[in-house]
Amino acid sequence: MKPTIRTPLAAALAFCALALPIRAQDTADGPEAAYDSAFVYVDGARLHYLDFGGEGLPLLLTAAPWPAEIWKGFAPRFTDLHRVLAITPRGVPPSVGEGGGYVRHANDMLAVLDALGIERAVLIGNNHPAQLLIYIAEHYPDRVAGLVFLAPASEAGLEDVDDPSGAMYMVERAARSTQGGDPDEAGTWEPEDFYRPKYFAADTATLAIPALTFVTLEGTRGMEHSYYPLEIAALVGAGDLSIPDSTSQTYFERLAVDEAMQAEVRAAWDSVFAPAMLVNERAFMRAFGDHLRVIRLDVPPMNGVPVVTGYEFRDAPELIESHVRRFLDEAIEREARR
Repeated sequence: MKPTIRTPLAAALAFCALALPIRAQDTADGPEAAYDSAFVYVDGARLHYLDFGGEGLPLLLTAAPWPAEIWKGFAPRFTDLHRVLAITPRGVPPSVGEGGGYVRHANDMLAVLDALGIERAVLIGNNHPAQLLIYIAEHYPDRVAGLVFLAPASEAGLEDVDDPSGAMYMVERAARSTQGGDPDEAGTWEPEDFYRPKYFAADTATLAIPALTFVTLEGTRGMEHSYYPLEIAALVGAGDLSIPDSTSQTYFERLAVDEAMQAEVRAAWDSVFAPAMLVNERAFMRAFGDHLRVIRLDVPPMNGVPVVTGYEFRDAPELIESHVRRFLDEAIEREARR
């Protein structure tokens, strides 16, 4: 039996943050501005955040597992009408603290708001952080003035999906070793590492909070067509990515050249991951209903497939800035009527 992991997509998206977007690090960042760097201490952790200044309805941005500086080209675009903050997740320097699951990281975001005396804010996040936004929205809706999902929440409900090819197990090994963890712990997760939204467990659960998200022209995120392990293999095979874990490094070197292995990965992706992702995205859309504004983007292809990466804010901010601003203007008007 080939090894599987409990949450293969979560591992893929985490590694996506560490690997693929790095290739676009030198793209235009947009206007930069001075910002203040500070810390909040909570539950034995030192949480770092950046305050980009501004006045008005607060925005809190997060893009785990990156530090807050990843927002330095995007955040200043909104300081004319908003106080803009960005958090560095615990365990990511300069934040310090033992890692944890969605609940702990979501509570960290609230702790930063509490320390600054902020009662309500618009929360902005991508990929893994999208789950944090959902947790806060479902448990603390009074703290949320709006939600911006730079990519639809694609991890929910996939904890028990197994990979018959074993490729995603190797993705997780690679991700753990790249983050300085023990690759041999791949597949060992605690219940708190996951959060299954209420809307995923019950069709009657809804979220009556204004939200914004982005999809491809086809109407989905596009990740369901990406064959992500093959993208990792291509990077490794070309020498553009080196993985500290020798086991996964060797695996992806083989995958880069072995057509039979590639076919097996594609078959597993098409039969298991793509359907599960689409189910999740539909549940996400249904939960918000008319409260969700969905913007279709003409995004460039990744490995030949258009994908909303969630990093458009850094790599192509011109694609999303006007849509985000329009949503925020409406949030300001709603808050004024409260």
